[in-house]
Amino acid sequence: MAPLTDTLVTSLALVGERLADVSPQFALGGSALLAAHGLPVDVNDLDVLVWRADRAAVLEALAPLGSFAELPKRPPWTSDWLIAGDVGDAPVEVIADLGFIQGDVHYSIPEATSGTAGAEFPLSPLPYWYHLYSWYNPAKAELIGRVVPEAEREDARLEMIADS
Repeated sequence: MAPLTDTLVTSLALVGERLADVSPQFALGGSALLAAHGLPVDVNDLDVLVWRADRAAVLEALAPLGSFAELPKRPPWTSDWLIAGDVGDAPVEVIADLGFIQGDVHYSIPEATSGTAGAEFPLSPLPYWYHLYSWYNPAKAELIGRVVPEAEREDARLEMIADS
C-alpha cells in the first residue's frame, strides 16, 4: 500500500485539465482520496466527484483522454449519473452529485473541497467519506476514524443529511 503512483497522478492531472472547463466544482474521492491523506490503502481507480455538471459536456471533455461510458445507477447509490473509462493505465469513474441511502437516511456528499492531491487536484473533505465507508467498507472507515475527530465526523454527517 503506497501513496498515489505517478501513473495515477498523471491521469488525475489530465482529468482535472479537461474537467476545469465543464464542471464548476470537482474533487477526488474514494480510495485515492484516502491515499492522498497518507492512509494505507490500495488504489485501483480514481473516483472523481462533480456537482452541477452536464453529463454530455463531461463526456465530450474527457473524450480526448479515452473512451468513457455511462454506467447504470444501482441502489443504494442515488448519484445523478456515473461514467467510467480509462485514462492511460488508470481506471477513472466520474460521479455526479454522489449520494447514497443507508438505512432510511439519504446522504449526499456536499459540494466542497479540502486541500489538493499531488496533481493539484481538489480533494473531497475526508470526514464525509467516513459515513460512506461505514457501511460500504468498514476497514476504510476505521482508517478515517483514526485521523478525523468524532466531532468532525458528526458535523459532516449532519451536513450530508441536510444537503440531500
